[in-house]
Amino acid sequence: MELNQKQIAQLQKAGISKDYLSAQKHMLLKGARGIELDRAASIGDGIHALSEREQEVMIQLFEATAPEWKIIRFVPASGAATRMFKHLIAKDEPAQSVFLEGLDKMAISEDIPKEILSGEGDTKVDYVLNDLQLQKLPKALIKFHWSPEGSHTALEEHFEEMVELLGDFQENLILHFTVSPEHLELFRAEAQKLAEKYGTKGELNFILEYSEQSSATQSIAIDETGEVVQENGELLLRPGGHGALIHNLYAMVADIAFIKNIDNVVPKEKLKPSIRWKKILGGKLFDLRIKVFQYLIALDEGRMPYGMDTFLLEEFGLKCPESVDDIKTLLNRPIRVCGMVKNEGEPGGGPFWVRGKDGIVSLQIVEKSQVDASDEEAMEKLKNSTHFNPVDLVCSLRNYEGRKFRLLDFVDPQSFFVSQKSHEGKNIRAFELPGLWNGAMAHWLTSFIEVPIETFNPVKSVNDLLKEGHQS
Repeated sequence: MELNQKQIAQLQKAGISKDYLSAQKHMLLKGARGIELDRAASIGDGIHALSEREQEVMIQLFEATAPEWKIIRFVPASGAATRMFKHLIAKDEPAQSVFLEGLDKMAISEDIPKEILSGEGDTKVDYVLNDLQLQKLPKALIKFHWSPEGSHTALEEHFEEMVELLGDFQENLILHFTVSPEHLELFRAEAQKLAEKYGTKGELNFILEYSEQSSATQSIAIDETGEVVQENGELLLRPGGHGALIHNLYAMVADIAFIKNIDNVVPKEKLKPSIRWKKILGGKLFDLRIKVFQYLIALDEGRMPYGMDTFLLEEFGLKCPESVDDIKTLLNRPIRVCGMVKNEGEPGGGPFWVRGKDGIVSLQIVEKSQVDASDEEAMEKLKNSTHFNPVDLVCSLRNYEGRKFRLLDFVDPQSFFVSQKSHEGKNIRAFELPGLWNGAMAHWLTSFIEVPIETFNPVKSVNDLLKEGHQS
């Protein structure tokens, strides 16, 4: 690519190399490779349904083991709440009618004057969008729920959940949020208030951490002729997608990370199932981690552990290699345990057995956009999958020798996305990095556990706040 001096300076400032830029253009021109679905994961075939006894054992293991390790909560919280209010912005009449009918049941009504609430529908919508400008706030700071002590934002519900999950087991409660630069100051101020509130109430010490998507993970776009899109003599650089956050996760100083989206929260009185299953997932991670570490230590000592091949097959669906070096390579990886809920038609990814270019079949979380839409067989497998990914993960970030895994070594760079966008009225194709829980974790040891649907309560639209899970 020929670059002018302005563009060279732009890339240097962002920390983007010319080689990386050229690689992005090549991948955009080539197009994303449709992922090869072998079959959907299901109960007994890639997804574990734990018995009551197994659940209790995992809870006990988590509670006994959690005090020994540094645990963080990693929350992708970037961006404004624009999509949450898009139906109101677009004046979608059916959605607007639902919103107006249920507005008094939503905590956001607390900030609307009584004379406005008793007025016309258009006036209420206008107040929400033009006076409160809720669509411009980060979703974390939108009031989601009523509580006896006052309304709670999505952010506050993460504090509630952290206290319930780890308050009895950790000296420091560490919450890490990925935040857009324009929201950081406001976000930091609100989070600090909550840390003081919950710290005083429970004699707890909160450590709050923030990060932004690295400018070096920004991506280019190409137009319909295959040329790189420019703007005022500079390259049009766009965020690289949530896959960029693998860099943020790698920067964490922690042994274990719980990952959950900012909008998947419930009021405190409905929190018990979520806490129970967080402990079960955490206990399962510790169980796998202990066994994997024991096997690796035994291999270092020249011993071939009994039952290791059965363990690999039953827990991760992987065949045990023949050579000791290959076994070590297979075992010495980050581990993730992912909750999976029964598919009830929610948009998004799910658990699948995926065949890699090397022919090896492994467990992966797959998004619809990763599948070739012209592949009827693959689309049928996607359509008929039994489970859905709610983004409920617990991850082991260090190896058996106590060193941090270099997470970038476990990314599948070929599982990138090509998104169709519009820029100044023209169609463009934008490059997006492999998703955080998709290709960015493609080469992790993966375990899928069925969790109940009541643990999944996302708020994609403001009207979702009227669902039972969000009503106190």
